[in-house]
Amino acid sequence: MNTCRHFLLGLFVLGLAGCTETTMRIDVGAAFTSVNGNVALQNSAGSLVLDNVPNNFDRGLGLGDTEASPYVGAEANWGAHRLKTSGFYNKATGAGTLENNFGDLPANSAVTTSFDFYDLTTSYTYNLLPTSAVRLGIGVQLGIYWVDLDVDALGGFERINSISVAPMPCLDTELDLGNFSLGASGGGIKLNYSDADMIYWDAEAHLRVVPIAQTELILGYRYIKLDGNGVADGRDFESDFVVSGLFVGGGIHF
Repeated sequence: MNTCRHFLLGLFVLGLAGCTETTMRIDVGAAFTSVNGNVALQNSAGSLVLDNVPNNFDRGLGLGDTEASPYVGAEANWGAHRLKTSGFYNKATGAGTLENNFGDLPANSAVTTSFDFYDLTTSYTYNLLPTSAVRLGIGVQLGIYWVDLDVDALGGFERINSISVAPMPCLDTELDLGNFSLGASGGGIKLNYSDADMIYWDAEAHLRVVPIAQTELILGYRYIKLDGNGVADGRDFESDFVVSGLFVGGGIHF
């Protein structure tokens, strides 16, 4: 978590350095996201080859439906600088039949499942172009991702609970036509820790419309991919999944 604190402190200092003539926007709305991909969990004996025992979130765990959740976002601009943050969650429940062993649960077990995914992403970028109408920003992004997967069967219970903190380089692009704007941003990185080896991709695209002064409507698409391995509660796991979907909302800018 030291990485997280240093990152946020750096963004705060940047904000203080350029706090004059700042414009801000705040958006609230709803996200409609689903999870797709595979996950594998080691058993208590450590005898599974995780590459050979993936369980699909949809087919094996019954978690493929689109789920609605709140979405929030905020952005500050001063000169060529931009600081923004957003967050949402995906909370799903389902039932399925395991395609392969999952921890100590054997293949073909009937299971009930719950999946909680929380995202909080903050970025700072600097516009390389000498105009505010077209933006090509480069900078750094910090994604905080919390995954909590519970799998329950008659023969027992397994869980993966993991929090990832992923600093990464990022791009932020935008075409601003006044009452209409298109934007896209995102970053990616491969990180190796003592207990995890993971690739992160985090991207967003959006359309903004200003119907009346100081208000706006937003429609966008969010894509987050986590691919790699880690340790949760002393057990190795492998995951390769995407949480993605539309978000829609409105807000104010001033």
